[in-house]
Amino acid sequence: MTALSLRGLVKHFDDVKAVDGLDMEVADGEFFALLGPSASGKTTTLRTFAALKKQTPVRGFF
Repeated sequence: MTALSLRGLVKHFDDVKAVDGLDMEVADGEFFALLGPSASGKTTTLRTFAALKKQTPVRGFF
């Protein structure tokens, strides 16, 4: 298995902040779930991590 680490994940759609500065770490062998209400950024987070969507560039980071 492998670990998962996200630092400062940002994804905006025009004026809508779908994901804004997400930090997340999942250790090797750990189980996790993304839970939240509709339109809270769960699917966008997974699609961005899987490189199906590009992260929004943040000034000073790219």
